[in-house]
Amino acid sequence: MRDSLEMITAIIDQRRAVGAIAQDALQVLMESRYSDGTALTPNEITGILTASMFAGHHTSSGTEAWTLIELARHPEWMARVVAELDGLYARDGGLTYQAFREVPVLESVLKEVLRLHPPLVILMRGVLADFVVEGVTIPTGKLVAISPAVSHRIPELFRDPTRFDPSRYDPGREEDATPFAWIPFGGGHHRCSGAAFAIMQLKAITMSLLRRFTFELVDPPDSYGPDYTKMVVQVRQPCRVRYRRRADVGRAAGARPDGTAATTNDAVRVRVDLGLCQGHAVCVSEAPAVFRLNAQQTAVEVLQAEAPAALRDQIATAVKHCPTHALTIEDA
Repeated sequence: MRDSLEMITAIIDQRRAVGAIAQDALQVLMESRYSDGTALTPNEITGILTASMFAGHHTSSGTEAWTLIELARHPEWMARVVAELDGLYARDGGLTYQAFREVPVLESVLKEVLRLHPPLVILMRGVLADFVVEGVTIPTGKLVAISPAVSHRIPELFRDPTRFDPSRYDPGREEDATPFAWIPFGGGHHRCSGAAFAIMQLKAITMSLLRRFTFELVDPPDSYGPDYTKMVVQVRQPCRVRYRRRADVGRAAGARPDGTAATTNDAVRVRVDLGLCQGHAVCVSEAPAVFRLNAQQTAVEVLQAEAPAALRDQIATAVKHCPTHALTIEDA
């Protein structure tokens, strides 16, 4: 934390010294004021930025791990999610924003994962004014806390609460409809502002993974549990799963874009736009026989000017997932 404070303080001092104004979260915090006009201190700004990074990374990574574990534990739900995603890919040809809104099965699975495995074990609030709960006065200045892990297992709210049951969110049942029943993101005025983004992020990651791989547990299903020793609850280690690339996805190796079979004489020519390439090397991982990073690790080089047809599928995947769209296929 001390190193972070020193780094961020130096950036703040530099910006203020030259009058620089950036379009980023740090600038927003630098310009923020309390109701009495007091500016945030560098220490407060560092704390907010650090908390934001934890909130956006550890929570999502832990939830995605639990999503794959729970789906592997419950193959009937895995099959339903995969069928839903394959249908969307067949229609749209890939991940789209509209597709994220049309995955009710996956959305219910994510809700159930967040119910059973909320990333935060405790949520705290400061009391701004006295209030009474069942005859007990909670005075101003005190802290109150709730635990989503406990609230999500109240049987009056969630029937058979320890059971993984995404159907509890189906129309007509909707067990999450009771106010403050389902609270992985908190609730009220201070509900997590990134909740919608987090759900979309989890959908995108899960859809991408399940479209390309199959997953199965390595260890007994009941051996996977939470690690409560950290601020953000993660899966207890070791957490092992086995994954394999799906053999039923995409065109057969060597197929032309129109679906007809390629002959042994067909070749694939791929072009790299060095003005766009930034050396992310996604293509290297997808088609290592065709691409490599240059010696400076700054851009990609093509190893085969005309790659054999058998590599077309790998090259097409590399082109599709290039972050900067720097690759183009030109049939020889």
